[in-house]
Amino acid sequence: MGDCHSAQGDSEFDGMGIETSINGKFRLTLIKNATAPPMLKNLNFPLIENKENYIVQGFAYNHFLTDPTLQPNPQVQVFTPGSNLNLAFTGAYDNAREWLMDFKNMTEDQVNTFITVMCDYGITQVLDGNFGVHLVVPKYAFTHSK
Repeated sequence: MGDCHSAQGDSEFDGMGIETSINGKFRLTLIKNATAPPMLKNLNFPLIENKENYIVQGFAYNHFLTDPTLQPNPQVQVFTPGSNLNLAFTGAYDNAREWLMDFKNMTEDQVNTFITVMCDYGITQVLDGNFGVHLVVPKYAFTHSK
């Protein structure tokens, strides 16, 4: 789940926020592909859902542990070639494109227009060697008024 901070901006630039402990109840659900709802079929990246949005995650190296450019020691090599936000933006876009094409049956042109008009990017992390970007997809974009 990560470490907890009682105060922190959008970065951990100096290596730490104000660290704190937290107690809570969390419910994690393992959804196997065979029984997954259509929006989760063949998903191979982190997808967050809340009441208002889907949040598609992308990283400079989406699968850094198996990325051939980071072998033989990916936990160290992820720092060597230089993670950058361009790679992370590309990861978020690629993940969103594939997901929207699969889940909403959009064409690639429709996805590009949809992302341009309806979605917002944000920075997930620029800390641990594998920069992250997320794309916020508002659920209201999929509702149709009659």
